[in-house]
Amino acid sequence: MNRIFSEFKELLGRPCSEEEIHQYIKNHSYLISNLGYGVKLIFSKPSFGSNFKADFALVGWGNYYCWTFVEIERNSHKLFTKEGLPSQTLNRAINQINSWWIWLYDHGEYASSEFYKIEGENTAAIVIGRRNSMTQTDIRRLQHLNASQLGGKLKIVTYDALLDNIKGYRDEEIEFLESKYEKMTRFKNIKEWVVHQEESIKR
Repeated sequence: MNRIFSEFKELLGRPCSEEEIHQYIKNHSYLISNLGYGVKLIFSKPSFGSNFKADFALVGWGNYYCWTFVEIERNSHKLFTKEGLPSQTLNRAINQINSWWIWLYDHGEYASSEFYKIEGENTAAIVIGRRNSMTQTDIRRLQHLNASQLGGKLKIVTYDALLDNIKGYRDEEIEFLESKYEKMTRFKNIKEWVVHQEESIKR
């Protein structure tokens, strides 16, 4: 147990706005690092031209660049209806991500300039609701939904999954994470990082 786990759990234990949650995650970005692959940088509220905006973009690289775009919804929203169907909020979030992919496809060259080397394997994630609002059947539904959406490239999790990421850390380990992730959020936006990358190549 650590102070960030306790703080975030307390925040999620009451009704709060999406923006409150966004700002908390922005200030403690390691909470969402497991949603991406080999994450090295995290950006808040990146835009897809003037059309759309994600809550976060995570980028990692090795043999290629991998982008993960994250949509967050309120902690009070349910994932499924009583009939077992995806809730209106979850459906809207899924449709939003589908719109992002279509935009990236339709604006290939421009998208690659906006999101550095976006042509690699890219994924998305939705964070919504709490685990205690789900039945065992709902949990199985979520597993099936994760396996079927966008060929497995869309991950849908509850906020409890973010809590699970840090539950076992001690306070001194959290301080190390905060120091590490401060470097991952050092650029104000993606464009600033792209300029930095291009200048590095010229050197």
